[in-house]
Amino acid sequence: SLGMPNVIHLMGMNTRGEIIWDNPLGEGVLEDLILAPDRRSLYATGFNLDRKPGHFISLALAFDLAGNLLWRKERGPFICQWTKSICQNESGNLFQTGLSLTIDRDYDVVVYKLDSSGDKIWLKSFGGKFRDVGKFVFAAPEDGCVVFAETNSPDCNVEEIHGSGSNFDSNNLAPVIWMLRLDRSGQLLWQKGLGIKGRDEAISIFPTTDGNYLLAGFSAEEMVEKGFLHLIASSGNTVWEKRISPEGRSNVLGAIQDEKSNVYFLRCQVPEFGKSDGSIHVYLAKYS
Repeated sequence: SLGMPNVIHLMGMNTRGEIIWDNPLGEGVLEDLILAPDRRSLYATGFNLDRKPGHFISLALAFDLAGNLLWRKERGPFICQWTKSICQNESGNLFQTGLSLTIDRDYDVVVYKLDSSGDKIWLKSFGGKFRDVGKFVFAAPEDGCVVFAETNSPDCNVEEIHGSGSNFDSNNLAPVIWMLRLDRSGQLLWQKGLGIKGRDEAISIFPTTDGNYLLAGFSAEEMVEKGFLHLIASSGNTVWEKRISPEGRSNVLGAIQDEKSNVYFLRCQVPEFGKSDGSIHVYLAKYS
């Protein structure tokens, strides 16, 4: 809920799902929680309300494995800002991504790099004249990162991001998935648009053990949602793509890949209007 104040609680459970501790950690809303690569601490990101100007500010938090708060950082150099995803690399540096609202009323992708104490190393923003949102961030080689965003802006290198030829319509741009590769200093090395004509939205992204990214979500062409699975290489090239298109509307809610390259995914099925009682069904499926 955006009605503040909200109190963050970090809970620990045993293998039977029983709560063994519950620590309140102050006001805010968390969007992502990760286990550090060394498995000794937890990191989270989200946002809080800055009551004086009435705007949101981004959060970064660190905890030990007993749920005790190690540090909490709040930042908001823009009018409104919150972060949605966090990761840590092997050297201990952290990356956050989300969105910011600037003084020009533009929503831009925002990317932070932090040291292991949560102090800012750099801040970068990317975007055009419409709404652009950073949704997922992953550590990359040589102390850089990969960001998956959603862009609505026709001025973000339009042909590259929104497609060209038969897939490009400058008068009817819909949100597409935007992949950005940043180096250790935050400079943009390359960017790629992963969408098609119509809306593509990634609901979850799973980093595979061989360095690829498994995207799960849906496309909306002609107002009909159809689920998809994309396997994207670290170079941004598509390894394979599957469209999940049963009758009615469908979304792929999440997917993982095992060490044998088998893919397991959750699919949500909404029957066509007028053909059922409107129930939503969830399925667990597998691709080999």
